[in-house]
Amino acid sequence: MSSKEQKTPEGQAPEEIIMDQHEEIEAVEPEASAEQVDPRDEKIANLEAQLAEAQTRERDGILRVKAEMENLRRRTELDIEKAHKFALEKFINELLPVIDSLDRALEVADKANPDMSAMVEGIELTLKSMLDVVRKFGVEVIAET
Repeated sequence: MSSKEQKTPEGQAPEEIIMDQHEEIEAVEPEASAEQVDPRDEKIANLEAQLAEAQTRERDGILRVKAEMENLRRRTELDIEKAHKFALEKFINELLPVIDSLDRALEVADKANPDMSAMVEGIELTLKSMLDVVRKFGVEVIAET
């Protein structure tokens, strides 16, 4: 056997061995070049990742603030609506006895007396005006007496 034949693995020709070694060298070279990455590129990639994370946090914060402002606006509108409702309710509760008194005055008035007819007409007009006003605010007469 010659020295070439002794060094080659069984069944492989010398050209195949050279090709295999060349492929191994090429496979190692990209790894070596990957290790030689410029530190500035790594820093740029790191900074870009930090920037993306910061932008995400900012967008999230902005969305939260917008949602909080919308909730605050809705709560404020509800509070104002409730305040108006309760103010109107309190006013109407104070006004109802006056309307009842005018109604009772009409019941006991002597409508047959000509001297009282002007006063009765004034009470009727006043009662009608008051009932029209409270109807504008959604208050209706439940039962006429």
